[in-house]
Amino acid sequence: MRVNPNYIQLIGDLLIPILGFVFWEWGLYFILLFILFDALTVEVFQHVKSYKILQFTKGNLINWLRLGTLSGLSFLLFLVVLHIALWCTIPAIDFYAELWKFWSYEDIGIQQGYLLLPILLFTGYTNYKHTFLLTRKAETMTLNQLWIPSIKHHTIRIGACAIWFATASFVTLPLTFWVVLVLLSTAGFRWFTMSGRMQ
Repeated sequence: MRVNPNYIQLIGDLLIPILGFVFWEWGLYFILLFILFDALTVEVFQHVKSYKILQFTKGNLINWLRLGTLSGLSFLLFLVVLHIALWCTIPAIDFYAELWKFWSYEDIGIQQGYLLLPILLFTGYTNYKHTFLLTRKAETMTLNQLWIPSIKHHTIRIGACAIWFATASFVTLPLTFWVVLVLLSTAGFRWFTMSGRMQ
């Protein structure tokens, strides 16, 4: 029985942050950083897919640049709104210090940043290979079909972070609540995108 690589990635999206929270002293921002690095990996492979689509269809390079730029800008806006919401939740947070702490944390003799990056790239490439190359989507998919859902997903993320910011501005909730909510939201979002319900 062949296992859908999307389900493997979904399990990884949940399992690694949970293990980090339980065993490696990951806090809320550590978990968010893992999710953000994963989302950045997906964004990078969108361009790899675009290149492959152009090889088969001889599509418009300008359209790739336009859609890729729009997706990149919406991703950056998502990052900004997310960090504002997080700052509202943890006013004393030092983002630069936490980022360095996340990257340089050692548990098995190696800084976890150097361990997680290859894992994310490997899972990103595996997903690209099994859901894009082997299914020959590059031969039939257009750049619009590739990028428009990505832009929609970023817009949904921005809206979710805006709701987080509004909630955190008026209500003080324990960090464990936010950790659980982030993990459940990430899993739910991945499930819906996998099933094609958010295309």
